Amino acid sequence: MSWPIAEQERMLRLQLRQNCHKISTEVAKLDTLKALYPNDDLIPLRWTIYTLIAEYLQSGPKKLDIMDPLYAEAVEKLRRKKDVVKKEQELKPKSVAELESLNRQVPFLLSQFASLCYVVTESSQCTTEAMGENTTLYLDQAEVLWKEALNWADQYVDDAENENNKRFRICVQTNLGEVCLIKNKPEEAIEFLETALHLYRDSAFDSDLVLARILGRLAEGYHALQQPVNSEGLFQSAVQAYDKMPFLSMTHQMEYAGISRKFGKLLQAWDKRDTDAKIRFAKADTIDQEMKKQLESTECKYPFHSAFYLPLDGL
Repeated sequence: MSWPIAEQERMLRLQLRQNCHKISTEVAKLDTLKALYPNDDLIPLRWTIYTLIAEYLQSGPKKLDIMDPLYAEAVEKLRRKKDVVKKEQELKPKSVAELESLNRQVPFLLSQFASLCYVVTESSQCTTEAMGENTTLYLDQAEVLWKEALNWADQYVDDAENENNKRFRICVQTNLGEVCLIKNKPEEAIEFLETALHLYRDSAFDSDLVLARILGRLAEGYHALQQPVNSEGLFQSAVQAYDKMPFLSMTHQMEYAGISRKFGKLLQAWDKRDTDAKIRFAKADTIDQEMKKQLESTECKYPFHSAFYLPLDGL
């Protein structure tokens, strides 16, 4: 999934990843993006994604989808593009190279709208018991769109061994594992997460924090399946990865706090290790307090969410 992006768009993505919601640069304007990619009629959807992510950082998820519930209109446009690609490839097999941009953009955009559906639910704070009908709809839509993005990449993206393609799949497989955990489907979650882990180990991608996210979610899955020994080992590995880092972005601080808190719940439930659990809970609270200060300094309400996939070197 390697497709060049303009330097201006790369800087816009970097701003968002660093929790800079005030994207006042020229490239944040739709007309500027259109000028950078004059032959790309999917640019309005890319611009919409950037705008909505900035809105999420600044105000949270509550009003993200008012104009397009479940992002149904945007998704329908992408699905029409998929139909065009399929038809062109059936009629003119030699023209496949001309469609490479679409072949990469469609799964990329589908995955971003899936992530927007996911963060709308504030699902990291949800429990299965507390989920209402609306939350379930958004989690279902996120799951459908992430699976659709993977299926599209499997069928039409030829460079399966490309490192960008692997990183995309690692992120989406991890996201699917996460949403399945929220929906109380631990067996399915573990399948996605083990696939993500295999992809990570089979790639040149070297990020202890990406690995820590996968391991932390696997730990949750094994805890749900009443396998505390496996769960504790995975939680320990994830926590150690965060502990050894000299600096954590707000995205990774949010991940670390969540994993520490869930680790504490495991310790509390297993052999009633309340003292160890309190250490984990205290660590999570400390991270949350520090993150709150950082959010205030950036005038943001939420950190950039790890479910979003905004690489700096292409689609």
